Amino acid sequence: MTILQLRNRIDVLDELILHLINQRATAAQQIGRLKRQERLEVQDGGREAGVLAHVVEQNQGPLTADQVTDIFQHIIAGCRDLQR
Repeated sequence: MTILQLRNRIDVLDELILHLINQRATAAQQIGRLKRQERLEVQDGGREAGVLAHVVEQNQGPLTADQVTDIFQHIIAGCRDLQR
């Protein structure tokens, strides 16, 4: 493949990733509404740790566990903000 073809592939993948992250954010908003109804705290450290452990376990590279953790910490933080 050429650089242009690979860059085009990355653009398509970025759009897919964005779509999936927004679906995740929508689910987080729904959880936020339920948490408000049930008077629960937005931040759930145990759940967040479980999510991070799960994605690290599922990771097959080439990203390292630390890189995956960093990425998902940002995603989780953004979704947590939406829950508020």
